[in-house]
Amino acid sequence: MFLFMRLFCRALPTQALKLVISFTVVFSFAQSLLAQSLEEPQATEDEITVNSATGDETWDSTLDEAKEHGVLTENNLEQVDKKGTASLSKFMNLLQELSIHYSLGGSQDLIDGFGVKLKYSTKTEPAFYGKYFSRSDKWEIRPNLDILEILGQDTPAKLGISLGLEVDFNQFFEKYEDALNPLNQYTPLHLPLTSQKAIEMLKPGDLVSFDGEMSVFYGYRDVFKYFSDNLKLVPTVGGIMSGHFRVYVFRADKEKVRLRIGAVRNNPKFIRAEVGFLDLLDLGWGPLTSFITRALKLKSLAEVEIEKYNRDTLLSDFTLDMRDQRVKDAYDNLFSLERQQQALLKTANPFSTDRTLRDNLYVNVERLIELSIDTAKDLEPAVIMNFSGSNFATGKQKKAEGGASIIARAQNEMTSQYNNLKQVLYDIDGVETQRYFVFPSWDEAHKHSSLATLWEESDERYSNIIYEADQDYNIVKFANIGFYHDYTDKKFDQKENARMLRDYEKVLPAKLFAEYEKYLAQNKWLILAKQKKNVRIKSRYFIHDKGLQYAENMRRGEFESRLLAEVQEMDKDVKHLKLVRRYDLHAGCLNRYGYISDREGYHVGPNILRHCRNIENAAQALEEAFDSRRNKNDRNKSFVSLSKNNLFQMLGPGILFDMIPDDKLKEVTYFEITINSSDLKTALAYRYGEAEDRKLYEMIFQIEDIMGGNPPDLRLAGPTETTTTRIYGGNGH
Repeated sequence: MFLFMRLFCRALPTQALKLVISFTVVFSFAQSLLAQSLEEPQATEDEITVNSATGDETWDSTLDEAKEHGVLTENNLEQVDKKGTASLSKFMNLLQELSIHYSLGGSQDLIDGFGVKLKYSTKTEPAFYGKYFSRSDKWEIRPNLDILEILGQDTPAKLGISLGLEVDFNQFFEKYEDALNPLNQYTPLHLPLTSQKAIEMLKPGDLVSFDGEMSVFYGYRDVFKYFSDNLKLVPTVGGIMSGHFRVYVFRADKEKVRLRIGAVRNNPKFIRAEVGFLDLLDLGWGPLTSFITRALKLKSLAEVEIEKYNRDTLLSDFTLDMRDQRVKDAYDNLFSLERQQQALLKTANPFSTDRTLRDNLYVNVERLIELSIDTAKDLEPAVIMNFSGSNFATGKQKKAEGGASIIARAQNEMTSQYNNLKQVLYDIDGVETQRYFVFPSWDEAHKHSSLATLWEESDERYSNIIYEADQDYNIVKFANIGFYHDYTDKKFDQKENARMLRDYEKVLPAKLFAEYEKYLAQNKWLILAKQKKNVRIKSRYFIHDKGLQYAENMRRGEFESRLLAEVQEMDKDVKHLKLVRRYDLHAGCLNRYGYISDREGYHVGPNILRHCRNIENAAQALEEAFDSRRNKNDRNKSFVSLSKNNLFQMLGPGILFDMIPDDKLKEVTYFEITINSSDLKTALAYRYGEAEDRKLYEMIFQIEDIMGGNPPDLRLAGPTETTTTRIYGGNGH
């Protein structure tokens, strides 16, 4: 990292540095004033503004002058003071619900086709953990080389090379003004490249991530302007070959550090289109017009992207006890300048072979692996290897985003992925074993926000099927199926709570749902008397292969009947049914459904109409997936089609749970529901089951986090948690 910083800083022109420094000073000063205003208000006599009795005149005055004019008396003075303080308090509480984010920086062309970009951004927002607030400080430096422009080719075609270094510091604070205070800003000087800095420069709960990248990009990108050159349309077609060297350092208490180090090589090909404003309006205000456009996030009104990729990932995860000198020496050697040059120039090289990539990462962490083996038998091991392994994934992703952030904005994303995963294990005697897995996965995420993030909600559903495989990744046996639901809401009331409970009622067996309701009642969450803030609810359901054996060789009709019954419950309270003609619906949906018919057609509820095709497809796929006479690969294809069925995403866990005898449920399943909120001191966590390979599930969460470039979510880790506590992924898994 030092090598990159040295090279970049020497290359930066004075103008670019001045630009960043100037913006930093201005924004930091404004942020400091805002932070000071959030402190306990201390009104003085000379600061009070009063209104005359007639309401026609307003003037600044001391209390004595106000009394002389007859505007204030001793009796109503206290009421005015209380009213003003209450209004200010309400305003400050409202302000603290917002996500305050700004970025600054600039780009400087050194010569035609070669430039350097500097960027700093900060974000402060309420945490999904207790009464805390999180602060992020992100620094980015990126030189770009456009080969065609250097050659003098004036064309929309693009061919170039980009290097980059991005550092992201995350902190927790109990007070909003502390999170907002620029004096608490972290800079690259806090980068924990030595064991001493990791302990002394970071406090428990801090998370630092840094990403070194090297990429080659190619494609076509053009800008079309409309309406006096204010509106833009930007189509892009192209691809990227990139390599990343990623490191996450989580500072825990007792001088322990969680270290996650990995390499990612990616080669996406994509089609993208963007519509937005170049400037808000031609107001003639120069830079102010552009600033307003950026502040309201109107540069991009709508974006659509389709991407196909191959992604190779290596990951090692350790818990380190920095009280041990051997660990300190290994950590310092890991981040030495020589090591960093090797990591950046080899690991981040998109043209490295698989063997080079793996050998280089192993050399970096070899000493930590040795210490984990040497101290494995100790009462408190100096190094714990949480995970080491690799994954190769092929996937497709669709993204759509639109709206103006100051008013309302929506984001939707769908991803399907096929993974080949290798896990490396060492026993206490240092004997290495390797396990191989195949797991297809599917993810659908929706996010909505309005009024500058004053209201914000996200809903994500994810599923995967895990198979044990041989070293050539041929499927050997089914391991388990997993379902995940991650829901967040800044303002969560009883109506939304009741909706979540209805979802759980569809999934959980009746006896367990009754126990879950009892658990919520004991923790005062079954019926919410008032609105809760910053709520995150995570649900996970796993069914082991022994559990799925109870569904083997079931026929399509039985699966279809179960699905129809669940959808009928969804439509039970619907007052207005839609009239449709018989041939507009599939026969399978109507033959077993008791809606009233007449000459013109059938009266159908909105959910049966919406999911009619999904019911038939899911029933057929379930029959094929559980047919023991079919070969493993064909059954896998049926499971994959199920994972892409959004109705099965919602109802699948409940359908499968119902097929398992009550006395076997605990043995072959596992599920957990976790609730975090600003109004909870500790999370509510309801768990059930003893399914095998829970560590395997955790490993998959970790590998998928780093594959997608998502840092662990500090907001869920807590400010003083030990490293034995799982660091949750930022994508909700």
